[in-house]
Amino acid sequence: MLLRIARLVLLGWFITTAAAASADEAEVIRDAWSDIYLDAAKEIVLSATIGDDPIELVEKPLMRWHNPVRRGETHGDFFVWQSNGQPVAVGTIFSYILPLGGNTRVAAMGLHPLIQEDIRYEFRNVSGTLLTANLDQFDVEIETPAASITSVTRQLAQLRSLARTCQGWTVNDSVEQPLRLMSQPLLQTDASSLSMDRKEVRSGLPETEIQTAALFAMVTGTDPELLILIQPKPSGQPGRSMWQITPARFSDLPISFSVNGKEVWERHVAANPEPYVSRHRIFTLPLDPR
Repeated sequence: MLLRIARLVLLGWFITTAAAASADEAEVIRDAWSDIYLDAAKEIVLSATIGDDPIELVEKPLMRWHNPVRRGETHGDFFVWQSNGQPVAVGTIFSYILPLGGNTRVAAMGLHPLIQEDIRYEFRNVSGTLLTANLDQFDVEIETPAASITSVTRQLAQLRSLARTCQGWTVNDSVEQPLRLMSQPLLQTDASSLSMDRKEVRSGLPETEIQTAALFAMVTGTDPELLILIQPKPSGQPGRSMWQITPARFSDLPISFSVNGKEVWERHVAANPEPYVSRHRIFTLPLDPR
């Protein structure tokens, strides 16, 4: 009996050790992919169409993500680009295995502006412009006390509460899939930095008022299929707050977006032009990038 127990304990130890070793190896491989994603992001050159302020990559990714639903073991990293310390664009470098791809992963990139200003991009032999002509925005007015200048936490709580009134869906293989809202924003920033002129405070808002904007992700697994940028607007009414919500797609699937149960936006095919740019097959690598 004691021998049998000892054998079971030893077997359990071997299984646990093997699982831990496998997890460690998977993490090492994923780290190697993150290094590749960062190197690719460094090659993306963004430039403003208004003014000549440089736009620079923040090398620390906003998040790592993976999609357990899409074919091909899709995963990637999300990045933000800044100008004068303020976010102006977000993007992702990711990869997946083609159905008949064998031992090869195919890399791709997606980019989207965060400001009301077209942005030029270059990557190796590919170039174009992130156009904001079809950047859809929706106003939401709610009864809520205006946050005081000392209450950044309170403003963020308002932003989170408003984000929870938003819902998103994609359609994959004819099946509608609800997107999950991540409770923590990918980033938060001074809303005045997202105006047409990033050097001026948004018109109509007091310069003494804290103007917090936040970028939330709606995900499949941890894959941000839809981003929602929420930023304050002048309401003109005491005791009421006006917010502007901007949806930003990061998916090639049909996608829809609702606020307070009312559908306000959908994309079955890409708008032309559209601020979201997606480029596939930007490079290929073996399954193990080490």
